[in-house]
Amino acid sequence: MSTEERVPRIKELKIRMKPDYYLELAREAFEKGNKKDALENYISYIENLAHPDEMKLAEQMNLTKLIMNLNNLSELNQEIEQEVLKCYLKVLNRYPQNAILLNAFGVFFFSHGEYTVARKFLQSSADLGYLPGEKNFLHVIWHLIPRWHFRMLNDQKRNESYKKAITNAINHGFKKVYDIGTGCGLLSLIATNCDKDVTVVAFEENKTLSDIASNIFKRNNVNENITLITRNSNMASVPPTPCNLILTEIFDAGVFGEDCLETIKHSMDNFLVEKNFKIIPAGVKLYVTGIESAEILRKHRYIHQLDELNLKDICIREVDAEPYDAEFLKNKNVKYLTNTNSFLEVNFYDKPQLEKLLESSDCIDTVELTCNEKGVLHAFAMWFDLCLDKEITISTDPSNLDNQCWEQAVFYLKHPIQVSAGEIVKIKPSMVNGQVHFEVVSKSINCSNCFEVSTEVISFLNDTQLIQSIINAADKYTAPDLRIVDFNIFPLFGLLMAKKGATVWHIYKDECDLSLFNEIMVRNDLPANKLICVHQKELQEYIIYVEQPHIVFTNIIKTDGSWNKEEFTVETEQIFKCESLPKKIVLNAQFISSKYLDVCNKVDDSNALNFEIFEEINKYSGSEHPNLETFEHEAHSTIAVFDISDLEKVDFHKEVDITSDGSCNGILYWFDIHFTSDENKFSTLNSTHYNKSCTLLNNRKCVKEGEKIPIHILRLEGHLKVYCDLN
Repeated sequence: MSTEERVPRIKELKIRMKPDYYLELAREAFEKGNKKDALENYISYIENLAHPDEMKLAEQMNLTKLIMNLNNLSELNQEIEQEVLKCYLKVLNRYPQNAILLNAFGVFFFSHGEYTVARKFLQSSADLGYLPGEKNFLHVIWHLIPRWHFRMLNDQKRNESYKKAITNAINHGFKKVYDIGTGCGLLSLIATNCDKDVTVVAFEENKTLSDIASNIFKRNNVNENITLITRNSNMASVPPTPCNLILTEIFDAGVFGEDCLETIKHSMDNFLVEKNFKIIPAGVKLYVTGIESAEILRKHRYIHQLDELNLKDICIREVDAEPYDAEFLKNKNVKYLTNTNSFLEVNFYDKPQLEKLLESSDCIDTVELTCNEKGVLHAFAMWFDLCLDKEITISTDPSNLDNQCWEQAVFYLKHPIQVSAGEIVKIKPSMVNGQVHFEVVSKSINCSNCFEVSTEVISFLNDTQLIQSIINAADKYTAPDLRIVDFNIFPLFGLLMAKKGATVWHIYKDECDLSLFNEIMVRNDLPANKLICVHQKELQEYIIYVEQPHIVFTNIIKTDGSWNKEEFTVETEQIFKCESLPKKIVLNAQFISSKYLDVCNKVDDSNALNFEIFEEINKYSGSEHPNLETFEHEAHSTIAVFDISDLEKVDFHKEVDITSDGSCNGILYWFDIHFTSDENKFSTLNSTHYNKSCTLLNNRKCVKEGEKIPIHILRLEGHLKVYCDLN
């Protein structure tokens, strides 16, 4: 044997270094801000350990924080992202049961739009009992399957209307079906259930929904009759099979928001191979009316005055607003100022009309609305009649008691308009990018002092009780030389203190808000160095150069009603060891029953025409419903009051008394915020800035008056969970 054969090549040798060598390099790189090199050295450190378990818990935590920091980096290019991803996978191979790392990987994939992959990691983390993993898992499934899917499937009237129309068509010989945007497959199920000779091609571009539909088809033993294609139907030009019946239900509150015009026209051009065919629905008729509603307007525009900051005679409205919002008008305080007129009727069989609507913005005639009374026109509300065939119609009219799931489209005016009784308001509808827009042509308002800000700033400013509570808190402090860090979306406390001479660092989220902050500084004759705005992504690096503040005003609750304790580095926590506001946080929890919670979160097969659907779709129900505004519910217990101000404490337990018999399906919770003294208390229960959250019970639980049931709270790393033994 030659020497060359006996001696391995140098590149084949694996030289093992002491793990501490790479650990030191990782720490040095991290301190210098070179996070990619830090991660690579952590990988080398792990690979040189005799066993992965030798990695100390403290270093696992440091590695996790590093990964979470990388998740937030926007400057990573695609090549570096791929290298980071490889490092992630190496770490995961070494620590497949590390719930903290699984959560970190899930957050990484979620932030990069890989929601299906993120779901797997986060579900694994949640299954290991890690609370941040559980909470992030909820955000993923809410993103994958929005709550309106549940409302639609639970709308028995809607489902029965589609069933009648589809049955009529199939009974007249239209058995070659294309279901466009099948979702969970309900329309395909209806079609195949009508006749054994029916064949269906179902398109669904959402991979998660497509997988759900596939499983539902198997459960209902119709998968052999249905060809399921996971792609947008507009990307298909060659029909897999002949078609003479098109089914679709891709309509939002504004009708055209899901590209239904383009989709229906494409289907007619490419899938229909017979002269005699049917389209369900056959058409749609649209209506518009003028409304006045401060309740709705306050989400979009600042409607008050704030003398303390000289905020008056100023126009503050939402930046980059969508063409319309979706609202359940029957649940809102709305005044209908004008009559209602139909302004557009679309025949889905009329290809020239579809082409005109898609290609020309100026294809709808001007509409005249007559004012019923004097008032302020805030917005236009639009709804529609969806004509499934010549006899069957689904109406989204807010006065229609049969309408269970459809919201109405609300188009805000850029500036409200004063109107008088009998006055005629002329509006010009147009089609822009396939969606309806409205413009008032009979009146115009010029505004030279207009500021466009984030929605959260508007809702903050419009919550008069919140504003007054913070004003009261600022009144407690008189020292002129304070240093203050204000985390609130609008730095009201900081600005009030700056007027007294304090220096304020405001941690902001949106660049669009800065112009308003600058205007307030000018209006109050404040020097520019009294309010220093630092973007939240730059906080950790910037704050270490700031002299220790006297007061830190944290934003402890999210606007969706959930806990919002931000986690900082050890260095930042040291800097923030000073007086903290709010002084006290109380969580209130109460057992309730609410049909609305069931409709939004759990499909009942009896509503969905008794097809077997719920076991597949309800996997995406989740254990919580955040962002609740006012909704119908009945209280069944006393209120459990938890003082959760001690941020070091992670679990809390209290019993409540059941006050009335019933079938509970949730634990509603909200917060009392004591900014300074106990007397200065603000509750999120009826707040217009903060909504409420509700824990969902797995199944409805029968409770009896006089029972005592404990409610528990678990808190970890900025996340909070309310639960009970009934689950």
